[in-house]
Amino acid sequence: MYGIPESFQDLSEIDVEKSKYNSLHQLDVYNRLCSDTPNTSEQELIFAEITSRIEEGISGLYFIQGIGGSCKLTLCKKIMAWARSIGKLCLGCASTGLAATIYENFNTAHSLFKYPVIEDQDRDEDREIQCQLKPNSNRYQLLKAANLIVWDEFPSNHKEVFEAAYRALNGFQNQVVICFGDFRQIALVQNGSRLQVVNASIVSSSLWGKYEIRNLTTNMRLIGLSLNQESLSTEEHGFLQRQQQYADMIVSIHRGRTMER
Repeated sequence: MYGIPESFQDLSEIDVEKSKYNSLHQLDVYNRLCSDTPNTSEQELIFAEITSRIEEGISGLYFIQGIGGSCKLTLCKKIMAWARSIGKLCLGCASTGLAATIYENFNTAHSLFKYPVIEDQDRDEDREIQCQLKPNSNRYQLLKAANLIVWDEFPSNHKEVFEAAYRALNGFQNQVVICFGDFRQIALVQNGSRLQVVNASIVSSSLWGKYEIRNLTTNMRLIGLSLNQESLSTEEHGFLQRQQQYADMIVSIHRGRTMER
């Protein structure tokens, strides 16, 4: 007599996550990404360093700062596809639901780590907020089993979210955590004093010093267009010029200057 197949509801979150990815298919994804967008020298150094740690199971806490057009998204996808191709468990999140939709199977950071959403008027500055993770729960076991955790648009989250996740998961021991973002592109904060805004940033956290910071400085969009300038149409030349102006504006903001009109 044949047994009854195990229902989807009976699977652990670890089993469900592992069932989503086939290692051979992920290798194909990785090879295709590398073929379509080869790594620059700075990307290759970052990729080699991080994948070595993932393979060896060595803890690593990274923040990858990249200007708009530096292919943070593509580098992130390459690392995750490579890791999954060798059987590693990878999880991903982003600061907002919109940012999460750019990736496959990403959650918001609040959802992944079960961090409660609290309105500003209800926030108690003196109370330490905890992730709603029980040690024997499926979610906790999934997070602890992950070899790699990716966190996109990281600077937009309040530092308390990361601090709570760090405490709940014992400092991400034997795990690699990669946080991507650009401090120059954080949305304007409407409420709160300058002191409150600065204090909410991850750079004000006592944990910021634990990060290994890597920078992506090459605007890949501009390179791709510039290499083919002779064959560009008038419309494409205009687009290239606007992209250059935008890139210059972002750099100027970072340096505390405004662009001359």
